[in-house]
Amino acid sequence: YFMGDRMLLNEMDEGAHLIYHGSPEKQAYAIFDGMGGGDVGEVASFMAAEMFAEKVKTFNSSYMENELVSFSSAASDRILSYAQKKQIQKQGTTFTGLIILRNKAYVVNVGDSRVYLMRNQQLKPVTKDHSLVYEMYEAGTLTAEQARKHPKSNVITHYLGMAKEKIKNDFAYTDSFKLYQGDRLMLCSDGIYDLIPNDLMQQIMNSAQKPDDAAVNLLKEALEMGGKDNATCIVVDVLDKRLGRPRQ
Repeated sequence: YFMGDRMLLNEMDEGAHLIYHGSPEKQAYAIFDGMGGGDVGEVASFMAAEMFAEKVKTFNSSYMENELVSFSSAASDRILSYAQKKQIQKQGTTFTGLIILRNKAYVVNVGDSRVYLMRNQQLKPVTKDHSLVYEMYEAGTLTAEQARKHPKSNVITHYLGMAKEKIKNDFAYTDSFKLYQGDRLMLCSDGIYDLIPNDLMQQIMNSAQKPDDAAVNLLKEALEMGGKDNATCIVVDVLDKRLGRPRQ
């Protein structure tokens, strides 16, 4: 989902390159990485993106993080209900989103798609994966690089469409932070960061002058490294001079 645009179901295998320039009051971006094999995951991700496109219009900054959690639960219920109706054994999608309202960013994720922030040329994730290897990383038993290469790196613990009895209280991760001029944000599926080490992603993000160049270069790098999974990324630059520069 990119500022109101989303791929049609029959165009998902063809790729897309969307560019937007402007400064609307509310900006919204999201990535849904479907799971379940065949077109099952595509249907789940499209359903969630379609629902997000409608819900985001009503999001209010006073309750943003609560609304993002509520959306995640509602979208998960809808996908689960569809799967049960169609007698699909397992259908779901990850979800990571970025909402920008004036000088503030709100991020959300369910699953292992991520939002990154690059500030003062340093790139770091601002969401937390729902995965077995991320739990090991947070416990200190794996380094970030070991987690990236772990054979179970694709095993996720939360996703939209999972059975209700398996959902924990921290189903959706949310956070918010102040934005500054010069910030660059990037949303991506695991098909990007699983293949590209963080230092190389940082280098690519720093070397590209335009956000669309950064997105294209990240995608090309992931494909050159094997392209074993769906690779999707969105790069957003914060240009508003009124926000001021961050401290070094």
